[in-house]
Amino acid sequence: MDFPYHNGLKTFHVSLPPILQQLFRQNMYNYSFTVFIDDDGKRLDQFLAQQLDQVATDQFSRTYISRLIRDGQINVNGKIADKVSSRVQSGQCIDITIPDTHNLDLEAVDLKLSFVYQDDHIAIVNKPPGLTVHPGAGVRQATLVQGLMFAMSDLSGINGIERPGIVHRLDKETQGLMVIAKHDQAHRNLAEQFRDRKVKKVYRAVLWGQFPDKQRFLEGMIVRDPVQRVKMKVIESRSAPSYAREIRTGVRCQTNFIVPNLGHLSYVFVDLFTGRTHQIRAHLHSAGFPIVGDTLYANRKSAYQGEMLLQSCSLTFTHPATKEEMNFVLPLPASFRTLLNGYGASESDPVAQSVESYKKQIARRDRQGFDQ
Repeated sequence: MDFPYHNGLKTFHVSLPPILQQLFRQNMYNYSFTVFIDDDGKRLDQFLAQQLDQVATDQFSRTYISRLIRDGQINVNGKIADKVSSRVQSGQCIDITIPDTHNLDLEAVDLKLSFVYQDDHIAIVNKPPGLTVHPGAGVRQATLVQGLMFAMSDLSGINGIERPGIVHRLDKETQGLMVIAKHDQAHRNLAEQFRDRKVKKVYRAVLWGQFPDKQRFLEGMIVRDPVQRVKMKVIESRSAPSYAREIRTGVRCQTNFIVPNLGHLSYVFVDLFTGRTHQIRAHLHSAGFPIVGDTLYANRKSAYQGEMLLQSCSLTFTHPATKEEMNFVLPLPASFRTLLNGYGASESDPVAQSVESYKKQIARRDRQGFDQ
């Protein structure tokens, strides 16, 4: 079933799964549950999924409930719950609110997006830096979703009415390639590829400092920073709490160079083996080489005042309909070229080097990283 949106100029359609169709038609859901002794110690998302299954007319997945927790829609004893993996305790009162999508006012906006490729199933967009992917708490400016709504008439609806077409995301400050699903079948296929780590993503970045290795494999565990909640923090495996997530990042250094007034810099390619929030930014910061222009993690004053120099430059996946391998590569952006000009970077840099070399080295490396 498709739901139309009108912005006064044009109409676009979002296909919604049954659960979201029901939400679209009805008023806000409010439920309150008391934890009894038999449920003591269960994960919050598991407990809520089981309770809602007994009282709601629709089935609410744990994935959807997890999103509600992250969006602050779950209260435990009157306090907002912020951890999906937290354990419920006997006697707690848990309130859940499922927002009324009637109140979501998304207008299509002409953001003049740049599309690298389009067909009836997918689109490849080159997201500019400074553009948030989808609406959320604290987002006041137009988002990529609203630009997609203006540019095309059909988008998948699996990810909710506020995230049509969005299969994966990039940070607001990150630029580069994203694949967009135009219908639910394509969305499911692409989401499965991302889940199974079959999508190959390569990033290019300029780092502060002189990266010492031609190639290095980084490992660690990532958690939300307990002090600055907008940041992520990399910690060692042996000291990681149960809710920490594993991260694995490969770094290929192309050149080290010195820029007057800025000092030592490194031009690198980054290969992701896991996909966590802020993974590249937090992992490189933890290694001592934050990204130039990253005002959240770099934490330094410098003469550089431009955009963050991190770009999703290569994306490889299997087409959800034709089953062909699709590979897209972006050229060096102007912001990179301005800084790197004359310091060893070129338009022919080896972006698409296969990550197979990493896999071979990972298989024989010790815990200290790549064999030298």
